[in-house]
Amino acid sequence: MRALLVSQDPDEAAILSLILQRAGMTVTRSTDLEHALQNQPEMPADLILLAMPAGSPLAQVRMIRAQTEIPLVLVAEQIEEAMHALLLESGADLVVTRPFAPRLLISQVRALLRRAAGLPFFTLPTLTISDLTLDPATRTVQVGILGPKRLTQ
Repeated sequence: MRALLVSQDPDEAAILSLILQRAGMTVTRSTDLEHALQNQPEMPADLILLAMPAGSPLAQVRMIRAQTEIPLVLVAEQIEEAMHALLLESGADLVVTRPFAPRLLISQVRALLRRAAGLPFFTLPTLTISDLTLDPATRTVQVGILGPKRLTQ
């Protein structure tokens, strides 16, 4: 299983990387969320751990959810209950506040991955050949100018 770790603090990234490895994951590290998400289709991850500096990570959570549904763990500074709830409602699967307990975070990551085991961890990219476009995410096929047609199972 692969984890994508996005953190700008190299010391915290080293600790979180070790935690993810102890949870049984191979870790890819990045300091730039947008760049990491652009590379996601080429090297799909089974989990994203986003460790943000002080400030509201709401925009980053929404950016991630606009592109993928894989489990998302957010490490943040102490936040108010309303913001914690908003982050969960916006797509974070787990919000961990600093300081965090490494053993507990390992167990939480393992539990999250167990529950997500039945879900696809990445979506297939849209395929376009000549005037034929297949979009697996929306289950549509577009041929020339006829417009999208919904596929049924």
